[in-house]
Amino acid sequence: MTSSNRYIKYFIYFLAFILPFEYRYIKPFLKLTNYLANISNSTYFYQEIYAYISDGLILLVLFFILLINKTKFKKILTRPNIYLLLFMCCCIASIINSNSGNYLLQFCCYFTYLTGIILFFLLANFISYDDFPKLIRNIFFIILISSTIESLISIYQYTIQDSVGLKIIGEINLREGSNFFMNNKLIFRASGTLPHSNILGGYIGFTIFASYYLYFTAKKKPLKYASIIILVLQLTTLIISFSRNALISLLISSIFYFIILKKKNYNIKLKQLFFIFNAILILLLFIFSPVIYNRGGLINQTKASKEADKYRIKQSKLAVKSILNNKLLGIGFNNYDTKFKKELKTKFNNNIVNFYIHNIYLAIAVEAGLLALFFFLLFLAYIFFKPIYSTKLTLEICTLLSMLLFLMIIGCFDYYIIRIQVGKLMFFLTAGLITSYIQHKKYINFSPVIIN
Repeated sequence: MTSSNRYIKYFIYFLAFILPFEYRYIKPFLKLTNYLANISNSTYFYQEIYAYISDGLILLVLFFILLINKTKFKKILTRPNIYLLLFMCCCIASIINSNSGNYLLQFCCYFTYLTGIILFFLLANFISYDDFPKLIRNIFFIILISSTIESLISIYQYTIQDSVGLKIIGEINLREGSNFFMNNKLIFRASGTLPHSNILGGYIGFTIFASYYLYFTAKKKPLKYASIIILVLQLTTLIISFSRNALISLLISSIFYFIILKKKNYNIKLKQLFFIFNAILILLLFIFSPVIYNRGGLINQTKASKEADKYRIKQSKLAVKSILNNKLLGIGFNNYDTKFKKELKTKFNNNIVNFYIHNIYLAIAVEAGLLALFFFLLFLAYIFFKPIYSTKLTLEICTLLSMLLFLMIIGCFDYYIIRIQVGKLMFFLTAGLITSYIQHKKYINFSPVIIN
């Protein structure tokens, strides 16, 4: 392994670890924000520039790659790269074509989304390891360590019904977070060190597949028991996040995971894990059933949850109407909130704080146009279906594909996969690793790695 590959490997490991533990830095960019806002002289859109440590690291690694691997850029014109580049061009064109096309702040906001795509290009095109499955295995282990820490923080948070003082790694004030009433008492949903309880649920659901992987590959009993203990912590955290979207997405993608492994004839204990997962989940649902019912149940039953559903349906209708009127380039990247804010406020008596549409596919179509959505869907279809039709998949790639499916389903119900840092990193980290696998065809015939 070359020194450059070694540095990239450590970068990926560090990124996998800090996924849920990032603080959003706004103050260092206040002067720049105010300057650009004054130039724009408009309140037409959300005016705030921010960054995370991972953004700086991604740009640093990109600079490093440019210095030592100049010739490799000739090889990036592969299908997934082209689809994503065309998608990016459509987003830029939508800004230029919109009412806010002359606002520099819009392009700065676009850049905050760009780092996730840069991460994808780095992983998809510049990883060349002799032992690729081992790299993936190590990433899963690191994700499990982070997930366990995040679960313990979240469970403690929910137990004391308050924040635990970890603002430096992203924790919000729990008392200002998502909540609901139970027996005239306010119950606060756990959010861990992430910006919202639904995002916590999404992160935990994503990492549960790493627990599956550990269970399948662990040869010794202590490791197998450790995977079950971690799974209990993860599922408990998922339940106390009260994220229905994450739970439903996990169930669907888990079924896919078990089916594809069975079809690929892996000699692993599928039935055992299937039983363990369902037993833990059913027990937790029973224990927390009174609280889950008051939150709205698995299918919305309370007045508040029904109101939230009405709001999201209204969002979708407005989006479809807007798409029909602006088919090619949409209304402009990052313009949805401001275009429909007044109408949504009037409809819901100013009770709605978050105006962005809770569906990434509709969001892309309404803001950047149907052409952008077309390229984005081509990108997803290629990286998802290409490995499935391989003659023999490794356990590592089956796990990554299930993680990607989980995130794609989440995208049907929420927007943080493309707009919030942890969501972007999960999505493009997974997509980049899968694409790297596709482009290293020699890995297709690898057998699963067994951990001693």
